[in-house]
Amino acid sequence: MAIARSGGVNELLAAGAILSGVYFGDRCSPTASSANLIAALTKTDLYGNVGQMFRTALIPTVVCIAAYCFLSFNNPLYISNAGYLAEIKKDFVISWWALLPVAVMFCFPLMRIRVKYALIVSSATACLIACTVQGESAAELLHTAVFGYYPQDAVMGDIWNGGGLVRWPASS
Repeated sequence: MAIARSGGVNELLAAGAILSGVYFGDRCSPTASSANLIAALTKTDLYGNVGQMFRTALIPTVVCIAAYCFLSFNNPLYISNAGYLAEIKKDFVISWWALLPVAVMFCFPLMRIRVKYALIVSSATACLIACTVQGESAAELLHTAVFGYYPQDAVMGDIWNGGGLVRWPASS
């Protein structure tokens, strides 16, 4: 939403696109809590249920993709502050390695590896990348996981501030 807001995109359209993605993910992902709950309560196969839910979501998904493609041409994202990319590069190393945890979370469930193992491997991969590629120490990584991330530069604060297990003031 912050990217849409900074790029001059209609916030209602951005919210609609985000919610469409949420509904799709909730119905069609073996990592979704609702899919796991339904499979556990009905004592049925998780992947069979996800396949059925995907089939019923196919037409609305295609309609939404077409509608949001049309709307994105009529409401393009304008980069109003080109300094954002420079600010991101100041705080983070932009690398393809950062996509590895996402690939694990996408591929492991598709290979029918249990979701809890996918979460563990994805988290461990993310920690490894944060320490090796991003140069974070284990102590910094643990602090960020518990208290959230608060960049030193106030320019990116509106976008990046927050997260973590415990709400903590930005002064940490």
